[in-house]
Amino acid sequence: MNYYLITIPFFIAIITQVIKLSIAIIKGKKAINELWSYGGMPSSHAALTSSLTTLVYLINGLDLNFLIALILTFIVIRDAAGLRQEISKHSQILNTLNTEKKSITLNERIGHTPFQLTIGAIIGIILTILLYNLFI
Repeated sequence: MNYYLITIPFFIAIITQVIKLSIAIIKGKKAINELWSYGGMPSSHAALTSSLTTLVYLINGLDLNFLIALILTFIVIRDAAGLRQEISKHSQILNTLNTEKKSITLNERIGHTPFQLTIGAIIGIILTILLYNLFI
């Protein structure tokens, strides 16, 4: 049963990336770049870690493993909303100041908004519960 701890969260992360790719196609962006990019709607980081935490809870209940997974989820989500969002702001400023070397352009979309993280977490939780009930 432990292989579900790996397969379900990664499957959900892939689904989330496909959703992100679909949104990019609808918006007319370079879709293939969205497949491996940071940031964007929804957050696959939040989906993956929320899925893992939900799955640990469904299998083990409220035990130490669940608490460890929950802490990991909070760290990942906080990092995506905090540190990575700040990096995005710095990239925007540096790209604005960089008028001499146009060949160097920093990625300005690295972090996630709270909405993107929330939707990613909801996707992770709901799909995990569905897949768990379907396969386990």
